[in-house]
Amino acid sequence: MSSFLRSTRSQWFRLILACSISIIVTNYIDHHFFFQSRNYVCKDVSQPWSASKNSEIPEQTPTPSDTNINSWKFVSTVDPFLELDKLMKDPQHQKKITDWVDKFYKLNRIAPPGPIVPVQPHVVNAPAKIIYDCNNRTWSNENMIWKKSMGVLPANPESCRSEHARENIDHNTDFYFMDGKVEYWVELNSNASKTDILRDEWKYYIANLKSFGSYQEKGYFKGNKRGVVFTAHKSAVSRCLKSIRFLRALGCKLPIEVWYLKSELDILNIKELESETDVKVRDLTDPTNPFPSPPRDPTQNRNFQVKSASILNSDFVEILYLDSDNLPMLDPTFLFETDPYKLTGTIMWPDFWKTHYKNPIWTVLNLDCRDEWEVEAGQLVIDKKRNWKPMHLAHYMQSHYETYFRLLNGDKDTFRFGFLALNETFYMVPHFLASAGLYVDDKMCGNTMVQTHPVDGTPLFAHMNLVKDLESDGMVEARPREFIFKRYQHPRPWDPNMQPHFYSTHVGTKDVPCVDFNIAPHVSGLIEQGWFVNWAPRQFFDLYDELK
Repeated sequence: MSSFLRSTRSQWFRLILACSISIIVTNYIDHHFFFQSRNYVCKDVSQPWSASKNSEIPEQTPTPSDTNINSWKFVSTVDPFLELDKLMKDPQHQKKITDWVDKFYKLNRIAPPGPIVPVQPHVVNAPAKIIYDCNNRTWSNENMIWKKSMGVLPANPESCRSEHARENIDHNTDFYFMDGKVEYWVELNSNASKTDILRDEWKYYIANLKSFGSYQEKGYFKGNKRGVVFTAHKSAVSRCLKSIRFLRALGCKLPIEVWYLKSELDILNIKELESETDVKVRDLTDPTNPFPSPPRDPTQNRNFQVKSASILNSDFVEILYLDSDNLPMLDPTFLFETDPYKLTGTIMWPDFWKTHYKNPIWTVLNLDCRDEWEVEAGQLVIDKKRNWKPMHLAHYMQSHYETYFRLLNGDKDTFRFGFLALNETFYMVPHFLASAGLYVDDKMCGNTMVQTHPVDGTPLFAHMNLVKDLESDGMVEARPREFIFKRYQHPRPWDPNMQPHFYSTHVGTKDVPCVDFNIAPHVSGLIEQGWFVNWAPRQFFDLYDELK
């Protein structure tokens, strides 16, 4: 009798335990997924579906067959194994729990975690597909493929027609750039015939663009090679040399091209650059180039248009472009082997700013305004063969800088708009950038944009774009070991509480530009700050001190 009671109690205990775990897991799945509480389910990726504008994922999807479990897609961002591990620490129960969870997955027709299943990119001119891969936690939609993590970018940028989106954009607009351009915007917005002409001109250019293959037939771009591309002028040579030496010290063996406009480098500069391993210096104005550039425009303070020209003229097909003041913290060669790059042939990184909804660029490119971050183009990874037309549209805008640089802040966002205007897929790194710099008068003076690994969010590039102002005239020597970093850790960094801004402060002998974040008091706890040396790879600081 006592044996029977013990057996009965044991059965009741197992039943209660199973029911409790079922409730916990089911509630967690129902209520802890990204953005909104919907009862999302897995889907069979072999059966694509379309999403409406008002929903990210349909609430009812086809039920996959038991025989196709490896293709299942699960919309929950929670791994039930992790949650159960927190609840049940007793080792004696681990096997029972694991067995029960396996049964739970099968009963509820949910795919257990397994090997990474690549997400198929968006097919142009097909209905938008928004797919979540439960194995590698990756979304795919019509213009981005991104990974859920702390500080990710939104999957579906909100239309500027909503008051919420306009508020977000107002908080994150670079008004420093807008200064002096608003009158031109008003004029262009009120002149439909002029915007129509601009639109027709870029469409005509793309429609008559010769194919990539036609240039290969002429002897260009042979071998589909990979390489690193820089642009440099005389005052940037020392910075470019440092970045090249960083690459080589980190183990990067990719060939390197440095492009310049005639008269911007002298023979000594060229010899110094080409003394580095596998570096070739090339003139953008050379008439034998596939797309020779005109000489430097003396009326322009900076000739931003050389960036797209250097990418298109390069012998390399797959290109890592770096600004001369951009220092890698790890060997970046691996970027060409990442899933986002393999899927799209692109990797782009976000900037601090958003394009204003009153900017005529939206009308000129025949686009609906979107609440999304601009691109920071101090580093780009591009397969120009796969992205031939978007890269040429970016080049077109950069070549017509007298118009487009009054709408866009230099070359950086021509790349994003080149893809958007042609409805082509690109990858935007989901992790929001950090700022690194000095504290001056108890305030952050950011001088370096810290961009991250496209998947895991670790520091990868230190784009020291304002350091040259700090070091000009021997004013102050930049010592990254003394830098602090600051980043916004809100799960939704496009939130209006995030308000980056430029300002100037007195350092050494003159005023220098700085970047800081204004943060609403109720979210101040979401700012992560610390010593840069405790976050970035230690080898970066050793190399910075060692390489001159």
